[in-house]
Amino acid sequence: MHSCVLMLPLCLTLALIFSPAVNAQSAETDLKAAKQPQVDARLSSVLDAADVRYTALDSGDLEVLAALPDGRRQRVILRSQTHTYRREEWREVYAIAHELPTDSTPPPALLERLLLYNDSLALGAWSVARGRISLTLRLPARSSPLRVVEAIDFAAEVADALERELEGDQDQR
Repeated sequence: MHSCVLMLPLCLTLALIFSPAVNAQSAETDLKAAKQPQVDARLSSVLDAADVRYTALDSGDLEVLAALPDGRRQRVILRSQTHTYRREEWREVYAIAHELPTDSTPPPALLERLLLYNDSLALGAWSVARGRISLTLRLPARSSPLRVVEAIDFAAEVADALERELEGDQDQR
């Protein structure tokens, strides 16, 4: 019993010495985790319910490799981050149709065509940003699995058609 009483002050001293370092490491780890974009659990559960395979990206977004009828595949990104307008929360779903060469812009005739094409699209619109031509759709964040699958299919099919036109009919995937 005598040795236990003598060890107690040593144990308390060691705990005080090492506790701040452990707590600082834990706080740093927690801070890093808080800064990491998180996958929206509502989105992953909708994709799971629809039996859609996806990959979580570092951005917190989800990537689906949509299969097209002719055997090609098209990447479709579903954003975890949402935007709110009035009482509705919206999520972006997009597919990249074309990567532009570095420091270039699309020809004016193509931009005009994309703007005119936007008027006839059932969903979404073409956009040019960050060196990419993409078809972007916005869905209510609480969309049903069926609606999300339809959006993925639509974005993949329309983006792939433009991709084929701009890059040729070669299977790049």
